[in-house]
Amino acid sequence: MRIFGQTRTLLLCAGAALALAACTQGENIASPGPSNPGTPPGGGGGGGGGGGGSGVCPTGFATGTPVGGLTTCNISGTILSNLSLPAVQGVAYRINGRVDVGVDIGADGNQAGGARATLTIAPGVILFGSSGADHLVVNRGSQLVADGSAASPIVFTSANDLNRQADSDPSNDLGGSLTAEWGGLVILGRAPINRCNTAGATPGTAQCQNAVEGVTNPDALYGGAIANDRSGKLEYVQVRFAGFAINSAGNELNGITLAGVGSETEIDFVQVHNNEDDGIEVFGGTANLRHVVLTGNKDDSFDTDNGWNGGVQFMIVVQNATIGDNVVEASSVAPNVGPPFSDARISNFTFVGARSNAFRLNTGTRGRYVNGVVSYGP
Repeated sequence: MRIFGQTRTLLLCAGAALALAACTQGENIASPGPSNPGTPPGGGGGGGGGGGGSGVCPTGFATGTPVGGLTTCNISGTILSNLSLPAVQGVAYRINGRVDVGVDIGADGNQAGGARATLTIAPGVILFGSSGADHLVVNRGSQLVADGSAASPIVFTSANDLNRQADSDPSNDLGGSLTAEWGGLVILGRAPINRCNTAGATPGTAQCQNAVEGVTNPDALYGGAIANDRSGKLEYVQVRFAGFAINSAGNELNGITLAGVGSETEIDFVQVHNNEDDGIEVFGGTANLRHVVLTGNKDDSFDTDNGWNGGVQFMIVVQNATIGDNVVEASSVAPNVGPPFSDARISNFTFVGARSNAFRLNTGTRGRYVNGVVSYGP
């Protein structure tokens, strides 16, 4: 596989608050590539496209069809106990269909049949999906600990992307305007929301919950009354070429969906590139994010709904010039039914785009946008 370091440079640039606006001056801003996505820590090459993979799956993982010269280790079904994915040279982990981390424990933690689990992912690990049906769902009470590093980010991507990195044509490494090559990442928590699926439920209480977009058969629920709920950690993580439309009514998977996620969840140095729907969509909760990079996404880059009360510090957005929608779309229950109101706090940001709106603030939302640069228009 070819080695290219554009994304490592981009993430480091995002971390330099004083130089945030200057990051837009380099052409690396729209680059999704890690430092050789096919080579986990330890060096070595990933081989060419096709053929067998060179790595060996860790004990307990079934070996699948090689992709992009990498050995495939399958993950499927429901993870009912703690599971770790180590970084192994020449290995990528396939998200095979809908993969659930834990079983929903409910808003109060007492849901019958609920089970807590933690999925821990080592720096440098690659996970991929092959179609829109392949997505990862972290249920209420469970955690995803994806703790990468600047040198070895954790990458969620598509089989097609891995094959592109392994072929002999470097011109397609960045993927152009390709999207919707696998499902995406969904994280569900027990923090307050203001759109309830039960008539008469009071927003912000344990009785107020809802089904998240993009996840069906069965639905996946989020919401509760635990503002400081913890769903794990995302640090130095990329999500690439994801997103999938479940139906024509706008029920779609985003690159990263945060639904009812609480303030103890750590989200720092995260990039979503070329997603079919929104880059990141936040449904209620109290999550705070830092060092966020959103590039080439097809719909909104950052979308908020249902009473999100949190913030983003240090954010770079570069829209696809031909297909991107709003940079920020903020919505909530209309009219306001009471707290928690949607109230976004975004600071130290650079937004670059050419279509639709830089900001679309809909009914039932508030917001504070501080210390930013916006370059928008043809």
